[in-house]
Amino acid sequence: MKRILLSLIAILIFKTGFAQNINPDTTYLKYVKSIAVSSDDFNTLLPLIVAPGKSDEEKLTLVYYWVYDHITFDTDRFLKTGPMQPLNLTEALKSGQGLCFEYNEFIDVACKYLKIPGYNIEGYVKYYGFTAGQSFTENNHIWYTVYIDGKWKMLDLLWACGSLSIKDGNYTFKKKLHKEYFLVNPANFSETHLPADPVWQFTDHPLAMSGFISKKDGIDSSQRYSYINYADSIIAMNKLTNRDKELRSAIRGYNFNPSNPNQLIVIYYNDAVALVNNVKATKSELIKAKSYFTQSKLLIPKSKDTGIEALAPVCEKAIQSIDGRLKYIKS
Repeated sequence: MKRILLSLIAILIFKTGFAQNINPDTTYLKYVKSIAVSSDDFNTLLPLIVAPGKSDEEKLTLVYYWVYDHITFDTDRFLKTGPMQPLNLTEALKSGQGLCFEYNEFIDVACKYLKIPGYNIEGYVKYYGFTAGQSFTENNHIWYTVYIDGKWKMLDLLWACGSLSIKDGNYTFKKKLHKEYFLVNPANFSETHLPADPVWQFTDHPLAMSGFISKKDGIDSSQRYSYINYADSIIAMNKLTNRDKELRSAIRGYNFNPSNPNQLIVIYYNDAVALVNNVKATKSELIKAKSYFTQSKLLIPKSKDTGIEALAPVCEKAIQSIDGRLKYIKS
């Protein structure tokens, strides 16, 4: 996610194609171990990684196992700087480490290579120390959804590769295959992962935020959000530009959880900046930019993020600047 502002991630406790009579997992793991990091371009490695796979699911499983074997969680970076400056995959391959953004990027790149429909999903997980009823004031995790065999399935590659444990104030990432977080039915995934945009729950009657936070562990599945035709919503989104798609999703996310205005503020702000930075911006584009700065400014007081609060005077100056430019643009 290339934005000037990124959601902070809270400290988390991360909770078939070969011969018969041979365990596919064992065979796959042995195979991917032989595929060394011989290039810093993941697209170059992908043909070798997925070669034994017959189906899309098998190919994604091979990618999963390759990342599990060759990449580990960057505990030091997580504790020192968090995810504020995500690595690109070249850097992740060179270091052999990553955070949730990089783990997710491996799957995103693989899906594009394999031509498997998929989307990044930002949302909420119950971090270490979460208490029942606690509100979420920002997105704190990212995972992925894919469309395979006529069904939407969820996967969190980081959680599927291991868990972060805490003992005596020390954090340790333990590698272990957790296949319960790989290609899972969305209804089951909502036990631990709640998309910021309820459309990505893939149900017309999504779990409400109140149902997700009602328990320290697990959910109250009886608490439901208002009706959403998720299938039509996805079709409509796919007809939009990437910017408009992000904005539409962020608006739904804010309506779903008003305690978290951050994502919508950032998108309004970034889209407005992109418009005003165009020296050839039309009158209608400048009016739209002014509207976006205004919307961002109105939402900023609802944020608990000091970095976002600092944008308020910037928005005000930008609005004044736009008014000045509009005086010199003919209708």
